[in-house]
Amino acid sequence: MFSKQIDDNIKTLDIDIGILTYELRNAKEVGDEEEYEQIVRKIDKLVDLRKKLTDCKEQESKKVLSPIVLSGITQALSILMILRYEEENVITSKSFNIASKIFKGR
Repeated sequence: MFSKQIDDNIKTLDIDIGILTYELRNAKEVGDEEEYEQIVRKIDKLVDLRKKLTDCKEQESKKVLSPIVLSGITQALSILMILRYEEENVITSKSFNIASKIFKGR
């Protein structure tokens, strides 16, 4: 549900981390230790936030995947049960279909 929004937020964080990394290189070249440490702390916070969003996205995808997998397994089992029934009771099954068509009036 929120997968698109999470993806957009992760992309935005990646851009921000990239910008701060560039600023970090500049601060290192200039030799400003205080600014360098501030940028490192900002990058750490953004990386932690990105990790939390990535974990949230994984949990979201697992929530969506579970009903889909359960539905697929249920449908596959239903088909297998019908096929098994067809193997054992071919005549009964065919006559039931013919009888149901007759009673419905085609």
